[in-house]
Amino acid sequence: MKPETAEWLEIAERDLLAARLMLEKDFYQQTVFYCQQSIEKLLKAIWTERHGVGTHPRVHNLVKLADGLGLDIPAKSRDILVDLTDQVFPSRYPEAGWRYNREVAEEYYNMTQELFAWLRQLLT
Repeated sequence: MKPETAEWLEIAERDLLAARLMLEKDFYQQTVFYCQQSIEKLLKAIWTERHGVGTHPRVHNLVKLADGLGLDIPAKSRDILVDLTDQVFPSRYPEAGWRYNREVAEEYYNMTQELFAWLRQLLT
């Protein structure tokens, strides 16, 4: 693994940990934010490993990142990418008008963990 890939991976893993810690403290909006961030950074780790440092698109759209990588993503996982991408603004800004609760945050966290594990294997 390239050193730069390892850096992206470390940050992605820390974001996933942050999501869990936020959930434990009942910070639901932040849980969803870190879920999205963990997958974004993991996709950028995969991109860096395959295409080189600094070549990934500067986007937050997880579907575009996965499509740009040419990943054969199962339908369920693709739905999660779409859903997490849709949370980019509501998980960051209060004016988005969305309020997360424990059930929703736990669902995002569990989906993210599953997707993270599947994507992570692409770096081995």
